Amino acid sequence: MKKLIIYSIVSFTLFLAAIGFHAYQQSKQESFTYTITQNDSQGIYGTTNDNTGVFITKADLNKLSKSELKTGDQIKVAFADYETIVKVEKVNWPALLLVFFILNN
Repeated sequence: MKKLIIYSIVSFTLFLAAIGFHAYQQSKQESFTYTITQNDSQGIYGTTNDNTGVFITKADLNKLSKSELKTGDQIKVAFADYETIVKVEKVNWPALLLVFFILNN
């Protein structure tokens, strides 16, 4: 019985540590919004308003984004560090504008 209690305490402690580590990793992520300027067979190119660029390969897009992306779309890209992209999502401005309009009227 004593071993079961110790095992439960250790398991719960490891579980809490894993949750804390996941939250820490998420807090370290930085996100930037890009406008897609080119979409070709290799991947997509995007730039920010200050002309910072990003290139995302088709293979990475297939893993990170479920949206159909085209030139002119705006995307939000999350980075775990300087080079590692962890999330790509299409920014849906018409829906955001609709929500903004509804909330402010």
